[in-house]
Parts: sequence; C-alpha cells; structure tokens
Amino acid sequence: MTEYQFSNCRIDVAKCELLRQGAPRPIAPRILDLLVYLIEQRDRVVHKQELIRRVWGSTTLSEGVLAQAVSRARSAIGDSELIKTVHRVGYRFVGDLTVIEPPQAQSASQFASAAASDSLWQDPSAPPGAPSPSKIAALEISDLTLQASPPRLPMLVNLPSACVRPFEVRAMTFFASNEDVESWDKSLRGSEGELRLQLLIVLAWHLRQRDVARALALAEEAEALLAGIDNATSASWRARMMLVRAEDNWLRGRLQEATDAAQQAATTFRAVSDRLGICDAALLQAAIAVDRDDPDARDACVLEAMRDAQTLPDPERYQLLQLQLALADALRHPRNSECKWGLRVDHWITVAGPGVAATCWYVRATWAASSGDPAVRLRAALSARDLYAVVGQRRDVIRETGNIGAMFANMFDFGAALAWMNDALALARAANWPLLLGACLAQSAGVLGLMLRRPEDAMDLLDEAENLLDAFPSSRVAIQAQRYRGEVQQLLGRHELALLAFDRSAALARSRRLTMLEADALLGRAGSLSRLARPLEARQAANDALSLAEANSNNYFQSLALRLLGAIHRDHPELEHRRVEEPSVVLHYLLRAQARHRAAGDMCDPATLLSDLAFEYARLGDFANAYACQTQCLAAASEAQSLKVNGQAMAMKIQHDVESARSECLRHRSLATAHAARAAELLQENAALERMLAAARELACHREIESVFQALELKAHALLDALAINVYLCDPGHATPRLAFRSSAYLTPITLPLSDSLAVVARCAQERRELLVEFAEATPSGYPEAPPAPLALHVPLSVGQEMVGVLVARYPRQEVSKRDRRALSTLAAFGAIALRNALANQESGPAPLLESDAG
Repeated sequence: MTEYQFSNCRIDVAKCELLRQGAPRPIAPRILDLLVYLIEQRDRVVHKQELIRRVWGSTTLSEGVLAQAVSRARSAIGDSELIKTVHRVGYRFVGDLTVIEPPQAQSASQFASAAASDSLWQDPSAPPGAPSPSKIAALEISDLTLQASPPRLPMLVNLPSACVRPFEVRAMTFFASNEDVESWDKSLRGSEGELRLQLLIVLAWHLRQRDVARALALAEEAEALLAGIDNATSASWRARMMLVRAEDNWLRGRLQEATDAAQQAATTFRAVSDRLGICDAALLQAAIAVDRDDPDARDACVLEAMRDAQTLPDPERYQLLQLQLALADALRHPRNSECKWGLRVDHWITVAGPGVAATCWYVRATWAASSGDPAVRLRAALSARDLYAVVGQRRDVIRETGNIGAMFANMFDFGAALAWMNDALALARAANWPLLLGACLAQSAGVLGLMLRRPEDAMDLLDEAENLLDAFPSSRVAIQAQRYRGEVQQLLGRHELALLAFDRSAALARSRRLTMLEADALLGRAGSLSRLARPLEARQAANDALSLAEANSNNYFQSLALRLLGAIHRDHPELEHRRVEEPSVVLHYLLRAQARHRAAGDMCDPATLLSDLAFEYARLGDFANAYACQTQCLAAASEAQSLKVNGQAMAMKIQHDVESARSECLRHRSLATAHAARAAELLQENAALERMLAAARELACHREIESVFQALELKAHALLDALAINVYLCDPGHATPRLAFRSSAYLTPITLPLSDSLAVVARCAQERRELLVEFAEATPSGYPEAPPAPLALHVPLSVGQEMVGVLVARYPRQEVSKRDRRALSTLAAFGAIALRNALANQESGPAPLLESDAG
C-alpha cells in the first residue's frame, strides 16, 4: 500500500498508522480516512457533501460533524495550514507531499498474518468519561477497533475462469449504501468467472431486504457456481447464502425455519473461522429472538459473537452487537441503561456509519419513550428512519414509519399521524411481509378506532390484519390485534364479540407468558362482562389482572384494575363484597387507584379518575371532598388540554423541521447535480483544449503548403462537427481572396471580389472578424452548390497585421456550439501561422492556387 510523507508526518495506509516526528500518533480510523481522501484528491477542492458521502458513506450527516472531524485531523498532523478551508464549498490538502510506493504488494497470506497480529487500541476520539477497554471475558463492553486495513473478499483459487481482474470491495460489510449497490449491480452485467461469483455473493447479501426475490435468485445462481468446489471459502459463501434465505424466512414470519437456518449458517462459519459470518449470523439470531420474545437466547448469541467481533478490523459489527445489549437494557431498565450507554451511543452517532447510527437513534428513541419525552422520541425515530433508508433496511424503515405515525397521534397531530401511517401501509404492502403488514394494519386500526373514534374503518383494517395473522396465531402482533379488536367491538356495542376477542388475546398471551399483555386483555374482558351484566365474572377478571400487575410491580396496570373494580361495583351495587374501612367499596377502590396513579406518574389519566372520585363523594353526601376532587379534576383537565396543545405545537414544529430538512436536502442534491454537470463540462472543455493544443503543435511542424492544408483538414474533422472546410488565401497581386483548398469534392471553386459587400468571405477578410451566415433554402449567389448545410462560420486567418486568408467551416445544423467556435478560432490562429511560414518557405512566392481558380 502507498505511504504519504509531508511536513513532519508520515501515513502508512496499509497499517492505518500516522507517524509524527517518527512517533506513532493516535488517530481515529474515520479521521485517518478523511485525511487520506483529502491527500488523494489534493489537486482540487473536495466538496463537503462529497467528503461526507465518501468517508462516512452517508448523505444525512451534518456539516458540523464534518467540521469537527477536519479540526481533529488538523490536530493529529499538528499543522492547521495543511488543510485549507474553502468557505461554503469544502476543503483541500495544500501541503508538499512525497508519495512512497511499496516495491510489491503483499500476498494474501502476508495480509492475513498481519491482520492476525494487530493489537487492539482505544479510539482516541471517544468522549470524556467513556468506559475504558477491558477483556471481553469480563463482559465489560467497550468501543475497540483494530489497526488494520479492511479485509477484502477472498478469491476461489481453484475456480476455473477466464483471465479476469480480481473484484475488490471495502469488505463484506453488514450495511451498504444504495450507491454502492447500484455500482455493483452495473458491474454484474456481462461479468463472468470469479468476478461474477463475487458480485453475486455481495449483491445477494446487500439486496436481502432491498429486493428479496432478486437476492434469492442471485443466491441460487451463486450456489450453482459453487457446486463442486470444496474449500473453506466456498463453505463460507454457501453459509452466507444460507443466511440470506434465513433472513427471508424471518421477514415472512417463519421464525422456526429462520432460526434453524441461521444456526446452521453460524455452525459453518465457526467451522471455517469466518468471524464476519459468525457476527452476521448472531445479529440475525438476535433479531429473530426479539420477535420470539426470547431475551435469554438473544443475549446468549450476542455475547458469544462479541468474542469474535472484538478482533475484527471493522468496528461496525462489534458496535451493532453492543447496541443489541444496550437495547435489551433500555427495555428492562431504561434509566440505568441511558446512564451506562449514553456516552458511547452519542459517540457512535457522530463517528459511525449510517447503519450503526440508525440503530443508535433507535436506542435513543426507546430511552425517550421511557422518560416520557415525546418530542425527543419523535426526532430520534425520524433520524433512525432516514438512516435506515440509506442502508436499505426496509423492515426497520417500515417499522419506524408506523411508529412515527403513532407518535404524532399521541401528540394529537392526527393529520400527520394518518399521513405517516398511510406511508407505512404502502411500504408494508409493497414489501408483502405478512407479519409486518399485519402489525401496520393493527397499529393503524388502533389509532383510527381508539383515538379518532372511527370504529367501522378500524374494523376493516383489523379484518385484513386477521387474515394475514392467522398463520402467526401466537405472535405478539396477533395478540395486540385481538386486543384492538375487542376494544373496537366495545365501541360498536358488540360486547359478546368483544369478549370473544379479549379471551383470545388473553389465552395467547398466557401461552407466551406475556404477563402484561395478558393483564391488558383481562381488563378488557372484565369491562365486556360488566356490560353484559355478568358482574361476578367481571370482578374475577379484574382481580386476576390486578394480581398480575402486582406480581410485576406495574403501577399503571394496578391503577387501571383498581379503577375498573370500582366501576364494576358502582354499576352493579347488588354485588356482594367484603367489608372495607371507607364509606363505600367504590370509594375504596378509587382511592387505592389514586395511590397507584401517583406512583405510576403521568401514564394514567388523572382527570377521569378525579371525576369518578368527585361523583362518588357527592353520592355519599361528602360535598366538601366532592368539590375538592372536582376542582382538581378541572385543573387536571386544563393541564391535559394544555399538554395536548403543546403536543400539537411540538408536532407541527417537528413536521416543519422535517419538511425544511427535506427541502434543503433536495436543494443540495440539485446543487450537487449542477456542480457535477459543470465539472463534466469543464472536463470536456479541458480535453478539447488539450486536443487543440496538440493540433496546434502538429501544425507548427509543417513547412509545405499542401501538408498544412492536409493537417488543417485532418484536425478540423477531429475537433469540429463541421461538414466541410474551405481555405481562402489573400494574393498580394490580386484584389480578391482565392480558394486555395477545399475538403469536399462537391464544392466547386469560386472567386469572390474584395469589393463585393455581399461576399461574406471578402467581408470577413476586410473586417477581420468572425461571421456566421445562415443560408435560406436556395444557395446564395457566389456560393457553390452543396448538400444542405444551413450554417457557414467564417474565421479570418491573420498573423499580426498581415491578412493571410479566411477559413470557412460548413455545418449541417441550425447552430454552432461555443466549443466549436473556440476550437475553430484556435485552429485558425495556429493555422494562419503555419500557412504564413509555409508561404515564406516557398522560393517563388505564394503557394500555387488551384487550377480551377484561373480566370
């Protein structure tokens, strides 16, 4: 690999090492990549968006992060003047540089041994207070990376193929940008042999969610090419294709088949010591375990894979595995999780690629959901969704789109909520993954039926969801959908059907040991039984829900169950009950519910509970307490209304920010497109200029008049789009320019008098300026008959004050480009010099004119 030496620094690209004054200087891999890219593009200014795209593989990273990275690069090399800032454009490396090329490239075995011997190091860009690294055996998690260049795809040395160049990518990364996938897809066309096989493997892997059907087809073709080959590399690639099929099963909800395939792939990867594959299989197994509500299986496979991920050159998978643990902590103990992981998650958002950053934002959204901050949660979910889209994670994009819709609904911006949920449904229908589509349908039904009070519309969505979820009866989505169905049926007054739905939901949750989902379904069952005049069964269902909530220390469900018990006794006063200290059993349960509500925080609705208390106190004749509760109820209702308005305002502000960001992104894209078009145009102009200068140098070499004419014709056809050229020479002994050369046989010789004002050639010679003539249908007087050539551009041939002649180019179109005008002017300038020199070299005066010009 190349080495760069400048100032007192030296960069070894192969070792990812920066030396300053001969001593190693700690530098983060991303900062080193930034520095190397600026050095490689040192002959120009690199635009900010190009740096973000090339170094971070993202289009959504802020320019502030880029500015911080450039500042850290300047600090690492100890000279801020070497990296020049071009205001509002980008950066350029301006130092004196020495490029040191190695005598020969390292062999594959040398590379493998070097990678195996590299030691771990702590990223110096880690934020203050970040945990220090420790051994993985102690289960202390840290952000560690290797001092090694990214691995390249291994070659199948015994695969028969024609002479093909090796195909190299940065690595078999877990994520890839859409641009990279498009580039690989274009390279696949017409490829064969080893190159085609590697492209098939890479594309099948990175299309596993973008286009599942095509990924499976590519995997099948790759497996056919691998048939009959038996070595470690082929086994690893077969296992990766097995992983692609496992992910397809997972997306389709076939969780047991996905688990079996992922475990088989993991076993193969471990047998051939493919650490990348081991980590990828573990990440898929963790995702499947989440859908199966098996946290122990998720933690076990993640912790086992981290021992392999810790020694990988690319930190991406190690970070992803750590984020799986962070997410598990966020669901179990959100406050402790944020204290433990917050610094690292924020650090990864800044320095990691878009796939890891998206998962970081997802963890941040989970923390915000627990802390009750809807605006922070919504912004985190929006960031996660945009970044997931960059790396082609369609499942996560659909999930986050639906979640964003639900968040807008919780902030009472129902217009935005419906728009986002419609987008989620459209994306889910296009993907056609039944479990995910069923979840989106159920989620939309919940908002429509329970928040917007449109139960008929919600029931249509639930019917469609139930048809999809029949194949997954024990899934969490199916349990939630049945609960939504029960609540919507209650709104429609169909309490028997509601009871049936709640019973199904409770039974499924019990079979999966999902305690809180069972408690929720039992509360719905109790409400339906109460409305069906079955108070004993209703009270039993509510008490069962209360017991589950108390066993799990869930104050929110305890409050709901106690309030429901009070409502059952209020609606059925004939129901027998045990003796209580309060004036009534209803008040007993409501006061207990109020105590649990205070412990639960803001999750319950205080206004409704206070209203029930006020009504019960008034029924008992305790008007002082009734008045106090009603006053508190009005205050709580006012506060709830204020929170609703604030929520709507925050939602509107966030929606405005999203639209502004999108508009700004579109503007940047249009600017980038315009800059790219201008750059391409400049490259074309530079290439044309180089060709013109080469033509001029060649013209200057000719000393004979005929050879000058031939060179002019040759260069004119090479540089211009003209149909033909004519050269007229001024004869000192005559008053008229004479046609000395014609490049087309159909152009007959003519003589135009200088005094004839209508003769364009004579006028061009007289006025010494370019003239463009547009012909009518008939050929003008004095011009020869010719095929249709609407335009003729006349350029004077002059050297200083001496007029040599006129160069005429005929064009078969309605306009002449600026490039052609510049090219013809340059050709005329150097052609005039060459003609003058040739004429001077003739012993008998001017060059002989064509015989047809005589008379």
